[in-house]
Amino acid sequence: MRVMPNPVSDLLYVQFMERKSDELSVTLADLSGRKIFQNRIPPESDQTNFDVSGIAEGVYFLIVANANRVMETRKNVVIH
Repeated sequence: MRVMPNPVSDLLYVQFMERKSDELSVTLADLSGRKIFQNRIPPESDQTNFDVSGIAEGVYFLIVANANRVMETRKNVVIH
């Protein structure tokens, strides 16, 4: 998975390099675990993005999960 740019000020892009046939859930959460955004990614898609221009500066977690488990977590910094 590629997440870019980091730090980010407007659009955060997420690209999946090796994609299986599962639907994925991609969540952006703050440090307290509160969901800021959540996108469902169908099996035929290999990317998504989040517009972070309207959220506060700080550290956020990008969490990728399928129906069974969390597959990956990345730390991202939002700056304006």
